[in-house]
Amino acid sequence: MVEEKIAAEELSKNMKEISVAEFFEKNRHLLGYENSTKAMLTVIKELVDNSVEWSEPVVIKQDGRVKIVKIGEFIDSFFTEKEDTQSSSIEKCEVLAFDDKKYHIAWKRASKVHRHKLRNKLFEIELVGGRKVTVTASHSVFALRNGKIVAEEVKNLNNGDYVVVPRKEIEIDGDVNCIDLRQVITKLPKEIRYKIMVHGVAKGFPVKRDWKRFDYVPYEYFEKNRIEIPQNASISVKHGRSSMPALINITPELMRLLGYYAAEGTCYDKCVTFSYGIHEQDTINDTELCLKLISEKMHFSRIMAHETAMTIKVHSEIFAIFLRDILKTGSMAISKRVPDIVWNVSKENREHFLRGYITGDGYIKKGRITVATISEELSIGLQYLYGLGGLPYSTRMTKAREQRFYNNYTSHCKKVYYTYVYISDLHNRSPLYRIPLIESGVKDLFIETNSLLKYSDSRKYTFELHKSFVIDGLVQSLKTIIENASGNTLKQAVKIGQLLEGDVGFLQIKNIKEKKSIHPYVYDFSVPGTEKFLGGRGPIFLHNSLDACEEAKILPNISIAVKQVSESRFVIKAEDNGPGIVEEKLPLAFGKLLYGSKFHRLKQSRGVQGLGVHGAIMYSQLTSGKPTKITSSIGNNSINTIELMIDVMRNEPHILSDKKEKNPDKWHGIKIEMEIEGRYIEKGQSILEYLKETAIMNPYAKIVYNGPDNKITFSRVVHVLPKIPKEIKPHPYGVELGILIRMARSTKAKNIVGFLKADFSRVGKTSALQICKLSNVNPHRKPSDLTHEEFTKLHKAMQEVKLVSPPTNCLSELGEETIVKGLQKEIQAEQFLAISRPPTVYRGRPFAVEVGIAYGGSLNPNGDAELFRFANKVPLMYHQSDCAITEAVREVDWRRYGLQQPGSSLPQGPLVILVHFASVWVPFTSEGKQAIASYPDIIKEVKLALQDAGRELKKYISGKRKSHEIQMRKSLFENYIPEAAGAISKLSDVPKEKIISGLEKILKKGIKEIDIEENGEGEKANEAGNEEKS
Repeated sequence: MVEEKIAAEELSKNMKEISVAEFFEKNRHLLGYENSTKAMLTVIKELVDNSVEWSEPVVIKQDGRVKIVKIGEFIDSFFTEKEDTQSSSIEKCEVLAFDDKKYHIAWKRASKVHRHKLRNKLFEIELVGGRKVTVTASHSVFALRNGKIVAEEVKNLNNGDYVVVPRKEIEIDGDVNCIDLRQVITKLPKEIRYKIMVHGVAKGFPVKRDWKRFDYVPYEYFEKNRIEIPQNASISVKHGRSSMPALINITPELMRLLGYYAAEGTCYDKCVTFSYGIHEQDTINDTELCLKLISEKMHFSRIMAHETAMTIKVHSEIFAIFLRDILKTGSMAISKRVPDIVWNVSKENREHFLRGYITGDGYIKKGRITVATISEELSIGLQYLYGLGGLPYSTRMTKAREQRFYNNYTSHCKKVYYTYVYISDLHNRSPLYRIPLIESGVKDLFIETNSLLKYSDSRKYTFELHKSFVIDGLVQSLKTIIENASGNTLKQAVKIGQLLEGDVGFLQIKNIKEKKSIHPYVYDFSVPGTEKFLGGRGPIFLHNSLDACEEAKILPNISIAVKQVSESRFVIKAEDNGPGIVEEKLPLAFGKLLYGSKFHRLKQSRGVQGLGVHGAIMYSQLTSGKPTKITSSIGNNSINTIELMIDVMRNEPHILSDKKEKNPDKWHGIKIEMEIEGRYIEKGQSILEYLKETAIMNPYAKIVYNGPDNKITFSRVVHVLPKIPKEIKPHPYGVELGILIRMARSTKAKNIVGFLKADFSRVGKTSALQICKLSNVNPHRKPSDLTHEEFTKLHKAMQEVKLVSPPTNCLSELGEETIVKGLQKEIQAEQFLAISRPPTVYRGRPFAVEVGIAYGGSLNPNGDAELFRFANKVPLMYHQSDCAITEAVREVDWRRYGLQQPGSSLPQGPLVILVHFASVWVPFTSEGKQAIASYPDIIKEVKLALQDAGRELKKYISGKRKSHEIQMRKSLFENYIPEAAGAISKLSDVPKEKIISGLEKILKKGIKEIDIEENGEGEKANEAGNEEKS
């Protein structure tokens, strides 16, 4: 007995706690590190220029004030040092953007500005109507494609493509109703400020006798003594006779006067002139009235320039300073601009500015207003006034030239910018108020839903004559379609309706040409959540490039480098442009297994065990004995670099070095460098194949791979991130008993009803009381006081009470269009399609299945189809035969869809099948996360998605086969036409050539009718009813 006791004590001494890190060391094969080839791929798996030219105008709202600025001039002000790439956070700055649902235009916050060295060519896009913008080839504008607005890089655009511009009036009503000269004078140069005199206040201050006697006080006195100028003061320059009130009210008369000045004014050092024709008496009189209403002490006179011209000369230096230096209107015709004040007054006052300008410099002919100026900046400002005011316009520029006049007088004529504004009766003639029929999907929708168009050749021909229709004329017809439509037709009609009723319009690209720039940088904004801003010479919506890694709303740029240092050793470097990790969390984030785990978070995400990158670091440490180097910044002033190893016994980071350096470029992201033992291959289950599949499933990411033998870039083809999943609470149907008990022990709720309502989704007060009643548990009991038996009854009742399914906004599906684009960029095929199934629920956990198909082209026609499996957008490279996705693919009868399939195996032929399983909980078969467990509900949903895709594929294969058969028939008939024509000619004496021509016409018509008939009948069969139902 004593011996047994001693043996037990010795045994207990040898027992110790095994840390997670130590467990990995002994069981690395469970996590995908069982051999050197797979280990190298697993490490990569876990680690895994586009701007606007300087002079382009953009509309911004800064500190609540709207203005048009040159993007380079504005962004340069945030940087002092000249680095290749720079970013800076900005505050209180907004840009105009449209939303992606109803296409309404509104102000959106810009979070950062960027500039980088111009390394590639610039291209100028010119639209029909004259709007222009100059950008790099990889910058994007928004184009209309297949009924959707998408971001397209300039290098992918062609003449005739439709680009998004504002169409309706945008509300930008300003609240400025007064200009306080006392405030704006403080911002003028000293040499101007100290010329200014203040009148009407001398008696109220202890100033010199002469100042009081002649009623003036130098502005310098108020500035040096820090005394506020009274509101009732008036202001002049030195002892000039003209003065202006310190507070100038914004009135229609002031705004009209500014319009007259933009059209016909000139500003000199000490006076301002307005030049009119002698016949413009109403305008001359109104100009004088406006001057008097601004200030009673404004002195001016009329001067006859010659017998047909009249000049109003305003003898006022303070008025010249007001226009030139305060409002910054420009002095001469070539330097005129729309002053910022115009954007910040009421709509009514803004219209008075336009009225004044058009009266002074425009004329009406054939239903349109024509204005002309030699100032490009003024022309651009006017275009924005028209464009954001909902007025259709066009513009053109005549080049500078020598012009010969009477008596051989030669004049050098400058460039002239003409703008034509279309009066309301002619709006419908403008392409801005029309919708392109094909690109918008209107044509297909109307032919599909209108029987007269569908079956009447004459009506259909008339419909097809037009490339676009007037938007207002289509809206009512579309409402009728929506009322009577269902299914996909209804969905398509609603989307088109949103396009028609939104704030945006579409103009075609007229020309794209290469452009030079004298400026070394190109520029961009970051606009979180929308990735758009309005800019260009004439308003055009542009795409911002650096905005949005998913949750951080950043379009991912990922760089992977693999360098071989010996036969079996490799140095791996990975870098991304994500949000980075704060300094104090960096060691724990990479040096403590399970730290930051997403295991209990009910939200779709790539990793859930908390072992991913930590496992890669552990493997590196285990096989090389060297530390991992990690560099990170959150985009602030510093970059943090650490070298660490993981303390296996304590599961804690061991920091070997820690340094900090300056971050002048405001770089953000993470860099990781480690050495591992591995075997490098380039075919099959390789790093290249993994990155290729990652690029297919994440087409919004740019991935650069620099391997031992080559460098490959997987380009970004989608510029919009998938929707960000939201975290949800657990659903009662998906909670095990042990988790329920743990949740009850840690809840803040005071009773069972409160616990069920607050800690679970889809449980209201009524449902909570039903659960309590069914389990015979007092609803007022404290959750932590329940016994194990009571918890068991409560858990059983939770499964039996009828509850609404959990919300599915915790998922982030890729979408059919994005899947197709991902396949198209990496797979050489002739037909692509995708199916996204609606989300469903299994054991209280939402999931969704998406399927993509690539067929034909250069794909191998012999052998099994290629299967790409993904879980939450991550490729599954190993254990294909053990995966539920593979099982579902094999269970589908692909022979129904025109493919070969020997037995219950994968289909054969030139085919790629992509299956994406998106879920808050992916039931992997092992910790290596390479295969999905074969739950019946999952297999069923994958099969339904595959069958949907199969039916779509069959349409294409059948159509292709029928087309081939028709062509064969045609060839056969064509062979006999000459012989038949010869025989008929002998019998009828009709020329053989005429008979051949007639027979060929009959053949073409007959073939066309056969094609229509067979295609029409072929789609009537519904295979779905014959397929397995569950």
